Amino acid sequence: HDEIVCGKLKGRKRFTKAAELDDEMIAASAKIIKAQCSTELGSIQQHRGSLQKSQDPKLQFDILRVMAEEFRHAYQMLYVLANDDWSRVGKDIASETMDHLLSMETGGHVLDAFNLYFDSFIDNISFCSIIDRVGKYQLEMQTVFSYAPMARSRYPMLYEEAFHMSAGVNPQRQWVREWLADTGNVSIETLQKHINKWVPRGLEMFGDERGGKTVVEFGFKDKVNGVAMKEYHEEIKRELVDSLNWE
Repeated sequence: HDEIVCGKLKGRKRFTKAAELDDEMIAASAKIIKAQCSTELGSIQQHRGSLQKSQDPKLQFDILRVMAEEFRHAYQMLYVLANDDWSRVGKDIASETMDHLLSMETGGHVLDAFNLYFDSFIDNISFCSIIDRVGKYQLEMQTVFSYAPMARSRYPMLYEEAFHMSAGVNPQRQWVREWLADTGNVSIETLQKHINKWVPRGLEMFGDERGGKTVVEFGFKDKVNGVAMKEYHEEIKRELVDSLNWE
């Protein structure tokens, strides 16, 4: 549908051009796009650092596919910026944002989860099952985006995000089964440590639990931060922790 479905502009047609947004909405849109691009490019840098530590060529290939798709996501966001005129606020937001993003390295990204170096290939897998799940939540919330090009970009990414999560959860289940059968080398204790490491970073990615009202008002998302965080935490328990315990 082409109508805005939440916020103060509910019922109006979605915006098709950046020039139709007011200054606050332009700034907020650019901030969201920049944050997402930073996560996509940052995760590639993190995965690359420990990719060679995989002892399973199939799992290594899956992570390479994840990296390729994250790269596509970043460039799709850069396309959303570059394919429109954002200059109404007096500066070239697209060029500034792209130059800044392409110069970022691990340690300089927007969110803390993407500034940590991976210690082992267990980080690669845990990152997919936990942090990519945050990506799914953000994309789902933004399918309502009042700026139509942004909303359209969400669906192909969601399709790929499902594979990213499975590239994490399925190996974790396999490692639990192997450990219980005395054939594996990744212990339950090690898996728990990595869950403890990444879940807090995933929660942090939603922002202050009291925030998110402005982007809902703009029609950029359909949930405030606190609601999304609670749903994410419950899903981690149900879809990850409980599923591993059932193994």
